[in-house]
Amino acid sequence: MKLQYKILSGFGILAVMLLVAGIWSIFQVKYFSESLEEIIGSRYEKIGFAKSINELFERNDRETLLTFLETVKKPELQKSESSFLSGIAKFNEFKINGIEKKLLEELQSEYKTYIKNWETVFAKPLTTDQKLAAYKKYVEPSFNIVQQKIKKIIEINQAKLISTAQEIKDRTRRAIIPGVVAIIAAIVFTLLFNYFVHQYMIKPIITLKKQVDDFISKGAPLTFRPVTDDEIASLTESIYLLTSHIDRDINQ
Repeated sequence: MKLQYKILSGFGILAVMLLVAGIWSIFQVKYFSESLEEIIGSRYEKIGFAKSINELFERNDRETLLTFLETVKKPELQKSESSFLSGIAKFNEFKINGIEKKLLEELQSEYKTYIKNWETVFAKPLTTDQKLAAYKKYVEPSFNIVQQKIKKIIEINQAKLISTAQEIKDRTRRAIIPGVVAIIAAIVFTLLFNYFVHQYMIKPIITLKKQVDDFISKGAPLTFRPVTDDEIASLTESIYLLTSHIDRDINQ
């Protein structure tokens, strides 16, 4: 093999190792970027939004109950219903999966049931004591169901948040190993490449030069025999031919 190919093959192997390590790093960075976007840009926002909807729901229920207990005036259910359902509609603007979509549909249905139960209570002629009992009997169960649906959405996103964070942690640990292996392999290969360059290129050239110097100064014959078939072998053969001509000229 020619020296040019030997050198190119050495650097080529090193380049392939660096290329593999680089592609792996790009893949991991891309995954981390997508995972962080999943955590910060989607899951975290959905959790915060669901909590705000839950707070709105609790506030509207308290206000409706206080109005119901303290006055004979019918609370503005349409206004609270409109604000709640608009909040649910905005939730669909996020990237949601099939389970979340089903929960949102159930949430809307249960909320409508909750409003109907309020209307049922309002339609009854009740005393103050009876109002609270009616609320606990008709409205509170549906209130709890609606709240459970909201909390379920929060729990799903929190669980996904935790699992994604754990997956990032595990992938980070796994991503370090190929990098360490690539560094060690590059160091080992560099040392081996340096050894072979010295053994089969530098050392033969030094030996050949020394024997040429001995031939010039002392007339000592060349005994060097290269072990590889490359440019050094061709150079050695040419030097042998040259020295043989010199020997014949001197003998004549």
